Amino acid sequence: MCNGIALVTGGAGFIGLHLVEALVARGCRVRVLDNLSSGRRERLPKGRAVELLVGDLRDPLTLRRATRGVEVVFHQAALRSVPRSIEDPFSYHDVNATGNTSATPRASGSPRASGGPSPRSSPRAESPSHRPATDQPRR
Repeated sequence: MCNGIALVTGGAGFIGLHLVEALVARGCRVRVLDNLSSGRRERLPKGRAVELLVGDLRDPLTLRRATRGVEVVFHQAALRSVPRSIEDPFSYHDVNATGNTSATPRASGSPRASGGPSPRSSPRAESPSHRPATDQPRR
């Protein structure tokens, strides 16, 4: 996996940063694409193994630049606030769904892509009881 460059979208955020650190520890060259809306530049490992591109993965030119010469894409970029997603569902869908689709191998030109996190196994059954997220009545 470390023959080329690994791209980590959202690589300055919580999960992405841990992935970047693990890849660097394995001797990989890593390119991070992050808009720094919640991630921090200073948290990234120092040195020549990590390249930071600040930008939005929904922008085709930014994505093309970020994926140039990349062997694998690890897509970790997302907006993550439930209250804000309720207040502004269209922005969250645009970033989390459209952005995710943009980072796929076909769109990015990378031969492989990985998104996450995901469960280790599929659920076997759903709970029959419904628990509303709020006590407020429906309108």
